[in-house]
Amino acid sequence: PGPGHLLLRIVVGCGDWACTCRCHPAPLSCRLTAPRTPRCARAARRASAENEAYGGLVRRWLEERYTLRYSGALVPDLHHVITRGGGVFCNPTSAGAKPKLRLLYEVAPLAYVTVAAGGAATDEAGPALDKVIAEHGAKGPVCLGGKAEVEACQEAMRSSVV
Repeated sequence: PGPGHLLLRIVVGCGDWACTCRCHPAPLSCRLTAPRTPRCARAARRASAENEAYGGLVRRWLEERYTLRYSGALVPDLHHVITRGGGVFCNPTSAGAKPKLRLLYEVAPLAYVTVAAGGAATDEAGPALDKVIAEHGAKGPVCLGGKAEVEACQEAMRSSVV
Protein backbone atom coordinates (compact mmCIF):
# COMPACT_ATOMS: atom_id res chain seq x y z
CA PRO A 1 0.00 0.00 0.00
CA GLY A 2 1.15 3.51 -0.63
CA PRO A 3 1.62 5.98 -3.46
CA GLY A 4 0.22 4.75 -6.72
CA HIS A 5 -2.37 2.45 -5.17
CA LEU A 6 -6.01 2.99 -5.99
CA LEU A 7 -8.98 2.89 -3.68
CA LEU A 8 -12.05 1.38 -5.33
CA ARG A 9 -15.60 1.87 -4.09
CA ILE A 10 -17.69 -1.12 -5.17
CA VAL A 11 -21.48 -1.06 -4.84
CA VAL A 12 -23.90 -3.95 -5.22
CA GLY A 13 -27.28 -3.11 -6.69
CA CYS A 14 -29.91 -5.44 -8.13
CA GLY A 15 -27.40 -8.29 -8.10
CA ASP A 16 -24.77 -6.41 -10.14
CA TRP A 17 -21.43 -5.04 -8.95
CA ALA A 18 -20.47 -1.53 -10.02
CA CYS A 19 -17.31 0.48 -9.38
CA THR A 20 -18.47 3.95 -8.33
CA CYS A 21 -15.11 5.50 -7.43
CA ARG A 22 -11.48 5.03 -8.49
CA CYS A 23 -9.31 7.37 -6.48
CA HIS A 24 -6.02 7.58 -4.65
CA PRO A 25 -6.71 7.38 -0.89
CA ALA A 26 -5.74 10.31 1.28
CA PRO A 27 -2.98 9.34 3.70
CA LEU A 28 -4.29 8.80 7.22
CA SER A 29 -2.80 11.47 9.41
CA CYS A 30 -3.89 13.23 12.57
CA ARG A 31 -2.98 16.65 11.15
CA LEU A 32 -5.61 17.78 8.70
CA THR A 33 -6.28 21.11 7.09
CA ALA A 34 -9.23 23.17 8.30
CA PRO A 35 -12.19 22.86 8.50
CA ARG A 36 -11.87 19.11 9.14
CA THR A 37 -11.41 17.80 12.65
CA PRO A 38 -9.72 14.46 13.35
CA ARG A 39 -12.17 11.81 14.47
CA CYS A 40 -11.88 9.05 17.02
CA ALA A 41 -14.40 6.45 18.07
CA ARG A 42 -15.49 6.71 21.69
CA ALA A 43 -13.70 4.19 23.88
CA ALA A 44 -15.58 2.04 26.32
CA ARG A 45 -16.07 4.15 29.44
CA ARG A 46 -14.86 1.35 31.69
CA ALA A 47 -11.59 0.96 29.78
CA SER A 48 -10.74 4.65 30.02
CA ALA A 49 -11.78 4.74 33.70
CA GLU A 50 -9.82 1.61 34.67
CA ASN A 51 -6.69 2.31 32.62
CA GLU A 52 -5.01 5.54 33.66
CA ALA A 53 -2.80 5.70 30.56
CA TYR A 54 -5.73 5.19 28.20
CA GLY A 55 -7.87 7.68 30.13
CA GLY A 56 -5.06 10.21 29.75
CA LEU A 57 -4.93 9.55 26.02
CA VAL A 58 -8.69 10.15 25.67
CA ARG A 59 -8.33 13.41 27.64
CA ARG A 60 -5.48 14.46 25.33
CA TRP A 61 -7.63 13.76 22.27
CA LEU A 62 -10.39 15.90 23.76
CA GLU A 63 -7.91 18.73 24.46
CA GLU A 64 -6.74 18.51 20.84
CA ARG A 65 -10.38 18.94 19.78
CA TYR A 66 -10.95 15.49 18.39
CA THR A 67 -14.57 14.66 17.80
CA LEU A 68 -15.58 11.59 19.78
CA ARG A 69 -17.80 9.53 17.53
CA TYR A 70 -19.39 6.19 18.24
CA SER A 71 -22.04 4.60 16.07
CA GLY A 72 -22.01 1.21 17.78
CA ALA A 73 -20.60 -0.43 14.66
CA LEU A 74 -16.96 -0.91 13.74
CA VAL A 75 -17.27 -0.65 9.95
CA PRO A 76 -19.10 2.73 9.82
CA ASP A 77 -16.73 4.19 12.41
CA LEU A 78 -13.65 3.00 10.51
CA HIS A 79 -15.17 4.17 7.21
CA HIS A 80 -15.50 7.61 8.77
CA VAL A 81 -11.83 7.59 9.85
CA ILE A 82 -10.61 6.56 6.39
CA THR A 83 -12.85 8.87 4.35
CA ARG A 84 -12.05 11.87 6.56
CA GLY A 85 -8.33 11.20 6.11
CA GLY A 86 -7.49 10.86 9.78
CA GLY A 87 -8.48 9.79 13.22
CA VAL A 88 -8.62 6.56 15.15
CA PHE A 89 -10.92 3.69 16.04
CA CYS A 90 -9.83 2.23 19.34
CA ASN A 91 -11.27 -0.74 21.18
CA PRO A 92 -9.08 -1.29 24.26
CA THR A 93 -9.63 -3.81 27.03
CA SER A 94 -9.46 -3.65 30.79
CA ALA A 95 -10.56 -5.76 33.76
CA GLY A 96 -14.14 -4.51 33.32
CA ALA A 97 -14.13 -4.31 29.50
CA LYS A 98 -13.25 -7.69 28.03
CA PRO A 99 -12.33 -8.04 24.33
CA LYS A 100 -15.34 -8.17 22.01
CA LEU A 101 -13.92 -8.00 18.48
CA ARG A 102 -13.15 -11.33 16.80
CA LEU A 103 -9.62 -11.39 15.40
CA LEU A 104 -10.40 -13.48 12.32
CA TYR A 105 -13.65 -11.83 11.24
CA GLU A 106 -13.33 -8.20 12.38
CA VAL A 107 -9.81 -7.22 13.49
CA ALA A 108 -7.69 -8.81 10.73
CA PRO A 109 -9.81 -7.81 7.70
CA LEU A 110 -10.25 -4.22 8.83
CA ALA A 111 -6.60 -3.98 9.88
CA TYR A 112 -5.72 -4.96 6.31
CA VAL A 113 -8.01 -2.29 4.85
CA THR A 114 -6.61 0.36 7.22
CA VAL A 115 -2.98 -0.45 6.42
CA ALA A 116 -3.80 -0.54 2.69
CA ALA A 117 -5.25 2.98 3.05
CA GLY A 118 -1.96 4.21 4.51
CA GLY A 119 -2.80 3.92 8.20
CA ALA A 120 -1.76 1.56 10.97
CA ALA A 121 -3.40 -1.22 12.96
CA THR A 122 -2.22 -2.55 16.30
CA ASP A 123 -3.14 -4.29 19.50
CA GLU A 124 -1.31 -4.07 22.81
CA ALA A 125 1.56 -6.25 21.53
CA GLY A 126 2.28 -4.93 18.04
CA PRO A 127 0.94 -4.80 14.50
CA ALA A 128 -2.51 -6.41 14.29
CA LEU A 129 -1.63 -8.15 11.03
CA ASP A 130 1.30 -9.93 12.73
CA LYS A 131 -0.93 -11.57 15.33
CA VAL A 132 -1.22 -15.36 15.06
CA ILE A 133 -4.86 -16.39 15.36
CA ALA A 134 -5.03 -19.72 17.21
CA GLU A 135 -8.78 -20.28 17.01
CA HIS A 136 -11.62 -18.84 14.96
CA GLY A 137 -13.42 -17.40 18.00
CA ALA A 138 -10.38 -15.59 19.46
CA LYS A 139 -11.05 -11.98 20.47
CA GLY A 140 -8.79 -9.05 21.20
CA PRO A 141 -8.30 -5.31 21.39
CA VAL A 142 -7.46 -3.21 18.36
CA CYS A 143 -6.57 0.31 17.35
CA LEU A 144 -7.04 1.33 13.70
CA GLY A 145 -6.35 4.67 12.06
CA GLY A 146 -3.68 7.27 11.48
CA LYS A 147 -0.13 6.19 12.33
CA ALA A 148 0.48 8.84 15.01
CA GLU A 149 -2.77 8.11 16.86
CA VAL A 150 -2.29 4.34 16.65
CA GLU A 151 1.25 4.60 18.02
CA ALA A 152 0.05 6.67 20.98
CA CYS A 153 -2.84 4.31 21.54
CA GLN A 154 -0.63 1.21 21.54
CA GLU A 155 1.37 2.58 24.46
CA ALA A 156 -1.82 3.14 26.45
CA MET A 157 -3.20 -0.28 25.50
CA ARG A 158 -0.02 -2.02 26.74
CA SER A 159 -0.78 -0.83 30.24
CA SER A 160 -4.21 -2.48 30.14
CA VAL A 161 -3.31 -6.03 29.11
CA VAL A 162 -5.92 -8.29 30.72
